[in-house]
Amino acid sequence: MGQYLEWSDEEPMPLPAQGKGGYNEEAWQEVGYFTRVCNFYDNTQAIELYHDHIKFLLRRINSISGRAYRHDPTILAWQLAYQPRPLDTSIRSAYLEWIRETAHLIKGLAPNHMVSVGSEGAHSSRAEEARLIKADKDRDWSPWVVETADFEEEHSDGNVDFMTVQLWPTEWGWLCNKHEYGSTRCAQKADEQTWLARVRTYLDAHIDAAERLGKPLVIQEVGMARDGNSYTEGSKTRDRNALLSAAFTMAHDSMARRGAVAAVFFSGWAGEGRKKHGLWEDGDPIIAEPPPEYQGRNSVYNTDVSTVQIVGSYAQRFEHVIADLTAGVS
Repeated sequence: MGQYLEWSDEEPMPLPAQGKGGYNEEAWQEVGYFTRVCNFYDNTQAIELYHDHIKFLLRRINSISGRAYRHDPTILAWQLAYQPRPLDTSIRSAYLEWIRETAHLIKGLAPNHMVSVGSEGAHSSRAEEARLIKADKDRDWSPWVVETADFEEEHSDGNVDFMTVQLWPTEWGWLCNKHEYGSTRCAQKADEQTWLARVRTYLDAHIDAAERLGKPLVIQEVGMARDGNSYTEGSKTRDRNALLSAAFTMAHDSMARRGAVAAVFFSGWAGEGRKKHGLWEDGDPIIAEPPPEYQGRNSVYNTDVSTVQIVGSYAQRFEHVIADLTAGVS
């Protein structure tokens, strides 16, 4: 979106300095990137360029299969963007119009493909929620209330087929009861029972929202760093295992009762891949983190035995649920 703004405004986006200090949320906030990028939703020329690219992509012919992407049955769905956020309340109406126009465009080009917004959930649906964890260091977390009205509104359009939610408790500050003043560092960590209750409440609220709208919910990403934010291979993953078990259990229970949840994904599988540098460089293995992020933070390696066992165990349980659902349909 920043690139489309550059092309339309002919003005460079404000970017933090490259290097270790550049990849943190405060650095991007300080240079005004997040405020500027929100202008995309209200920039007619930028959206036109974005829509032109969608048309190009969906009409492209796959050089191997000979099919246009819009007719390819192996493509499940298209998302409007990855984690779009209306961080400025003044552009919310423009943001909703962008959703409606883009979903309509994709459905017109690829009527047999599903469409989703690409949302993280309520965390990114409200401007004040996006600032909540970072700005209010001494927030009283009780009661833990999740407001999904904006999230539901963003997914109410008839061309949006399913809803998505993500779970990143560490990044969103849920493992902390209190942060250090003026910092995102945790000054007082919440006990496991407390932060897991926050996870369950958040996910429950989104399952309820999807059921009210009558649309499937995909738990698109469930991720967490190693204990103590360690990047060291072989370090403990107790918190991550607890998160995955909680999310998988809730997804399984919803699917078993034919509720809203249609799928759940953890983030992410690195397998035999290993990081070579802090930030990705040409020739490095592709693991769970995208190149701009610090490598190895959320990656699940094949040697993370306890985590692999949890994933494998729940995969079998999901297979049984799907088999039961399929049998019921037939």
